[in-house]
Amino acid sequence: MNPDKKKPDENLENNEKLKNSKNMEDNKNLKDNGNLNDNEKETIDELLDSRKYLEIVQYVHSLFPVRNKDSLIESIELGKQYYWEKLSLKEKAIANDIFGTAFLLYYDFENAANYFIDSNNNVLLKNTLELAKLYGKADAIKNISSYGIMNNLEELVVSSHEYFGIVAKKTIPHFPLLFDGKAYSFDESKFNHLTKEAGLNKKEIGEIIKYMDREGNKDSVRKLLLSYYSENPSLILNSKLWFEYKKGHRKDMDKDVEKICEKYSIKLVEKIQEGDSDDYYPKSANIYFATKDADAQDIVLKENIRYQIDFSTVSGYNMEKEIYPKIQGEGVPKYYGEYALDALEFIGIEKVSGENLSKYTEKNEKGNLLSLEDACDCIMKVASVIDRLHSKGIVYADIKDKNIIYDKGKADETNKVNEENKIGKESNVTLIDYGMASNRLYKDNAGEEFIHSIVSNAEYACPETILQSRMYKKSDVFQMGILLYKMVAGKHPFADGVATEDYMHKESELVAFSLSNLWNEPCFKDEVFTGNPYIKEVVSRMLNKDYTKRPDAAEVKIMLTNIRDKNYAALDL
Repeated sequence: MNPDKKKPDENLENNEKLKNSKNMEDNKNLKDNGNLNDNEKETIDELLDSRKYLEIVQYVHSLFPVRNKDSLIESIELGKQYYWEKLSLKEKAIANDIFGTAFLLYYDFENAANYFIDSNNNVLLKNTLELAKLYGKADAIKNISSYGIMNNLEELVVSSHEYFGIVAKKTIPHFPLLFDGKAYSFDESKFNHLTKEAGLNKKEIGEIIKYMDREGNKDSVRKLLLSYYSENPSLILNSKLWFEYKKGHRKDMDKDVEKICEKYSIKLVEKIQEGDSDDYYPKSANIYFATKDADAQDIVLKENIRYQIDFSTVSGYNMEKEIYPKIQGEGVPKYYGEYALDALEFIGIEKVSGENLSKYTEKNEKGNLLSLEDACDCIMKVASVIDRLHSKGIVYADIKDKNIIYDKGKADETNKVNEENKIGKESNVTLIDYGMASNRLYKDNAGEEFIHSIVSNAEYACPETILQSRMYKKSDVFQMGILLYKMVAGKHPFADGVATEDYMHKESELVAFSLSNLWNEPCFKDEVFTGNPYIKEVVSRMLNKDYTKRPDAAEVKIMLTNIRDKNYAALDL
């Protein structure tokens, strides 16, 4: 394909791509002189003496000003130059497993597989193969399969038939894009090599576009590029129409929202959140506050940005407008339906009063922790909502402090749990933002249901999400356990001492928090746990690495209610 002839748009902006390019520039000199100083070496030696291998990886990575996959690669090599020969073979295997799981967080399955091969960990290698197949990472699939053939490991071998099917349904529809600041394109040599290897002709490429349409994939850029390769005039024309239809449609968002409000007879009050302006790959939604005088409704209009792009199961097809009507009730915002105009779609939800829970998860000047009873009351109510979702076959997949609106309320003589602390039973807890929730359930080999999901928040990452891109119903319980721990102890259960404000971007948090969730055990030295063995036991069960050993949401609700009411005799622990 001639890139000059097949560019979708000469003036298309992509701020995210440009930002990543700047990060690459910053990472050219990630560490002064490319060496560790004496103090840094001393710190590493202390960690080695304590056999804290994960902390070594995290520490060296933290020395880099830009913490992303590129700095992870350099930090590993920098650290290994100093300490690798000090490790035993067993310790090197542990370190390689940590390195490999770090790359899983960045969806770099080739690097992950190489480290798991070095550690001879075929279990993690099998997990990586399944992830590569799920995401259509052809090179990683081939490398792992070749290793399986060479070592007679049948479980790691992918047949040619299966491989070519993955290429057609996963790799090609998500083929990496190049962006030169003006237009998108494919790497022509890599694309031609892949299609030739898979035996895909022009007609079959056209069929891939039709398959994307059937699957609900609205990725107009890739469809247009693929249509040029197919040389099918009808597909080219249709793809161009959709591409042009979206072009510039988010540029005058405020004016379009005014038209939407006029169309649906509601009054626009203010803009709550400024989204990005990317037409084809939006990452941040525009959110507005409006009112409907006739019904005295306060409405939050939230842009459905996934309406624009890929509705694949991996990306997390936004199902809010399907889910909200099914779960209406206590602890869930009222749903007012969809508000659409041309290529734009908003969902209308109730404006909930209160504040998010982040205020109550730190022991500093930013906020005060709730009492143990209040914290249990709060998470018990979250568990009640989650139990309702689970009963309807929905996994929430994004429990965190910022997704819970809390209105503490006031205790009085008729509204209290007991005379000692006067906890308000009428405190309101509302679970918001169902953008990651899904009822697209699959079953694992044991018959347990799960959804495919990405790590949406590093602090709340579940082990099974890191290793398998899965969220089970009991994954929601793990995330509730992290939140409850933070609310009663004021710190993270697996990454004690890591300050959230030091990691302001999602990418930089992955190694600091998500790896800790996977490799560390929770610390229960805080007095809230030493002074109350019941809350320690409940949180410990919720944070079990093995999701099958965690309690379900209904059990969490019962246990936390009994702790809140100090009805310890009723606890079966």
